[in-house]
Amino acid sequence: MASEPYRRTTSPISDGLMTPTIRLNGLHVLLVDDDAEQLAMISELLSDAGADVHATRTAHDAVRALAKHRFDVIVSDINMPDCDGYHLLRMVRARPVAQGGGTPAIALTGNGTDGDRTRAHLAGYQVHLVKPIRLIEPIAAIRDVVARTGSTPGVA
Repeated sequence: MASEPYRRTTSPISDGLMTPTIRLNGLHVLLVDDDAEQLAMISELLSDAGADVHATRTAHDAVRALAKHRFDVIVSDINMPDCDGYHLLRMVRARPVAQGGGTPAIALTGNGTDGDRTRAHLAGYQVHLVKPIRLIEPIAAIRDVVARTGSTPGVA
């Protein structure tokens, strides 16, 4: 990788192979990021942790995927060109709960001020992660947010 926007951490990544010790087995994750490199990196990271990842590059593709599949959590970039992550969450939250409207969501963004964090929570995100992230952060955030919402299929 030419540029690595993620910092390595010694804990809790095991044995230098970048294999997380936290498992997401059985979880269905909808991942949204317009940056193809970051999308691929995070998708691989979550897949390696055992998650079933559906990756999309636009908010509109994410909403279409949500109409067809059930997801345990949404992980979305905020700063996307045509439709940002805030608008994505408004579209998700407008859906009935039975159609994914209550799906827990994690914001993944370069915006890290207190105002940004508040705006993300007000938009419906349960967690706000600021890039660059440590490799374990999205995995731990997914585990924690899914556990808090009471839907924990296969989380070890």
